[in-house]
Parts: sequence; C-alpha cells; structure tokens
Amino acid sequence: MVKSVKDNVFLIAIVLLSTLLILFYSTQKINYNVDELLTYSLSNGVSSVNPVPGTKYESYGEFQKSFLTPSDDTKFNYGNVWRNQANDVHPPFYYILIHTISSFFPDFFSKYIGISVNIFFNMLIILLLYKSALFITNDKKIAYVTILFWAINPGIISDNMFIRMYIMAMFFCLLLSYVHIKKINGLFVKDAKFYLSIFLVSAAGILTHYYFLVFAFFLCALFSLFLLFRKKYKELIAYAGTYIVTLISVWAIFPSIYFHLFGGGYRGAESIQNLKNKAGYLESFKTFWGILSNNLFGGYLLVSMILIVALMAFYLFKNKISMKNEHMVRLGFLLIPCLLFFLLVSKIAVYKAERYIQLIYPIIILIFVSLMFLILKRYLNDKKSTFIMCAILIVMVVSGYARTCSFEYLVPGSQEAIELSRQYHDKDSIYIYNANWKVQTSFIELEQYKSVTFILFNNLELLNNNLHYDDFVLYIDPSIENEEEILNSIVDKFPEIEKYTKLYNYAYSNAYYFE
Repeated sequence: MVKSVKDNVFLIAIVLLSTLLILFYSTQKINYNVDELLTYSLSNGVSSVNPVPGTKYESYGEFQKSFLTPSDDTKFNYGNVWRNQANDVHPPFYYILIHTISSFFPDFFSKYIGISVNIFFNMLIILLLYKSALFITNDKKIAYVTILFWAINPGIISDNMFIRMYIMAMFFCLLLSYVHIKKINGLFVKDAKFYLSIFLVSAAGILTHYYFLVFAFFLCALFSLFLLFRKKYKELIAYAGTYIVTLISVWAIFPSIYFHLFGGGYRGAESIQNLKNKAGYLESFKTFWGILSNNLFGGYLLVSMILIVALMAFYLFKNKISMKNEHMVRLGFLLIPCLLFFLLVSKIAVYKAERYIQLIYPIIILIFVSLMFLILKRYLNDKKSTFIMCAILIVMVVSGYARTCSFEYLVPGSQEAIELSRQYHDKDSIYIYNANWKVQTSFIELEQYKSVTFILFNNLELLNNNLHYDDFVLYIDPSIENEEEILNSIVDKFPEIEKYTKLYNYAYSNAYYFE
C-alpha cells in the first residue's frame, strides 16, 4: 500500500513538472503561425477571414477575433465544424474539442484554449508511457526515467506550444502500440475487448490526423504477420474484419475522408506526388533526422545509435549468444513500424517540417530509453547503468535547451515585427494583399494600429478613396510583383508623403513606414 502511494506520488509529480514547464513556456509564446490561427477559425468561424477591400477597420483585432471565436449564436455549432473540415484537408476530431472549449468562452480568444488540449493529452501520454515502459522492461526505474525524460525534454515542451492536433495524435499512436503489445503477450483475456479497443483507438486516431493511418498500417501489417506466423488464422480474419469495420465507420462518420485522401484533396495529391518523385529523398531524410536529433536528443542521436549498435554487437560477439528475449522482441515490434513510418514520411511530407514526424515521438523515446538501459545492464550492475543512463539523458536535455532545440512554436522570429508595430501603434496602416488567408499571419501586428485598410494588389485605385494620411505603415506581400514600382506609385498618390523606409520582413509581408 505504501509503495503504491509512493508510485502515484512520483507519477503525479512528473506530470505536474511537465505541466508547469509547458505553462511557463506558454507565457513566452508571442505569436501564432497561420496554421494555429486556422485551428481557431476552422473550429469556430462560420467563414474565413475576409476583409472588404477599401474598408477602413478601426478595430482590426476585434474584426479578426470574430472569425477565431464562437459567438453566443454559433457556440456548440458542431455542424459548422464538420462543414469547415470537409472543405479543408484535416479530419474533425481535434477541431471538435477546440470548438467545445471555445464555446464555453464565446467571443474570447486565447492561446490557452489550444494549449489546454495539449496539456491534457500530454498528461495521458506520460501515464501511458509509464505503463508501456514498465510493461516492456519490467523495471520501474526505466519507466520513471522514460517519463521524466519526456516531461522535461525541450523538444516535447516546444511541441506543446504548437496549437494543432499533433500531441493528441501522438497519444493515439502510443495507445495503439500499447494495445497491440499487450495482445502479443497474451494480456487480453477476451478477444472482444481487444477488437473493441483497436476499433475505438484507430477510429479516434484516423479522425485526428491522417498520418495516423500511415503508422497504423505498418503496425497492423506487422501484427498480421505475427498472427500468420503463429498460424492464428481465425484471429487474423477477425483482426482484418475489425479494421474493415473501422474504415467503413470512419468513412460513415466523416465522408469527406475519401476526397481528402484519394479524390483530389490537395494535401493528399501533394503527398502522392512526393512519393512518385525520385529526386531529393536523401536530403529530405537528412533534414528529418536532424530535426529529430536536435529537438529530442540534443543533437546526439547519431552518436547514441552508433554507441547502442557497437555495444550490442560487441556483447553478442564476446558472449556468442543471442540477445533475443521478451524485452527485445517487444521493442523490435515497436521499432519496425516507427522506422518504416519515418522513412515513408520523409518521402511524402508536404513540407520539411517537424510536425510530420511528431506522431511517433512517444514511441521513439520509449524505445530509446528502454533499449539503452537494457544494453547498459548487460555490462554494468543496476546502479551504475542507471547512473550512466541518467547522465546521458541529462546531457541531451541540457544541450537541447542550450543549443539545438529551436522552440519555433514560440514564434520568436516575430519579436521585431511585434515590437515595431507597437512602436507605431498610433499610426494608421494599409495592407496590400493577394490572398485572404495570408492576412491572418499579421494579426498580432495589425491589431496594434489605429486602423487598417486592406487593398487588393490588382485594385490599387482604392488608395485614392478617402485616405489622407501624413504618415502611415504599409504592408505588402513580397510575392506581389513590381513591389518597388508599387511603393513609388503610393508616394505619388499621397501629396503629404515624401519617402518610405523598410521596417522589417516577417511571414507574408514586408512592412514600410511612409512619411
């Protein structure tokens, strides 16, 4: 009883530590990228941000927030979320959660609505990681070290700053792995419970992010081979049937899934095109490997992998025996789907961005810590192996915080843009744009100004309508051609203006001060 209470105290302490770190870093999140703002607009908006060209918005912040938050009339409007996601490229489960939380706070926009979802699923990941590590290794020290490494890992803290569905998807990937590992080891007494579990977890995962399908495919293929090898043909048929029912159910719940993946949805089409493209794969692999190493392992992943392989090879050679045991079999079952997922996603990812490999992060950390521990214990006693393993992980964590982790989701690159917009807060502004969705990325800056007037790049004549400024700040999308010519023509349109000075470039805009 005392031991059980002590274990629970340790678990709660680690969960609390991770949560406090996330909350601390969330205070340093100063801006949003366009996908994070789309999280809110797709969850809560009845339409996307659509400024009227030539209209002067004297409270732009409130204008854009009306697209990011539900009103009293649109709260708990799940049909709208369904429509938005059908017209977008992602499944709806995550957006349903964001809309539900937002609906309790109508007309209120906050980063903490999205971060709270991350915190909740991060807590679940820590608890499930503990159970997984304990089950795989049968060693509580390894289980505690695993979740502590996760809890304080700079890459994981950074990922929790990203207001998207990836922490949620990580949980479902880990949970699906855990369910299968338990089944392999005969811990599901009733088959019906196993089939119900994979149905629910898989349906939830698919409806969270489509890349869950990629991981599930490899995991399920490996499990099917396991059943085939064991000649469990009835179980294999039942297993396949469960997934057929799962896919039909998901399609029935969200029919747009077919179009998103196969019917011309642009994200699916881009991924298929990347798969067909034979060039650049090695460079893409190196990029994703570097992201993984820098964000989770302080830049030491390659060195660590070489050390693991060398220690394992030397042990096998010296002792002339196999390292095959139940621990290694379980880790191998997790490693193969992760490796195949990483190799494929490195090929098909639309952008060379961390988010596309995040789904397997909990499993990678589980494998890494468990495998390193188990190998060290072949050479050293329990106390020494624990000390060395902890030292290695501490070096990785410190290196990550001090050197390699980008913390990109804090959006530090926008610091100058925000500071300068606040410096010119008493000025009017003009925004020349060529696509509505790009405008959103300047939200934090534009809400600082006295007013914002939007002008479409192909209708500059609107600048002549009732705009009489002695000075102002102008934004222009750098993808618009003949920028310098446009800027000079603006000087000519305003008799009071003599010159312009570039303030900064950020996201989809160049900012200039006209005086």
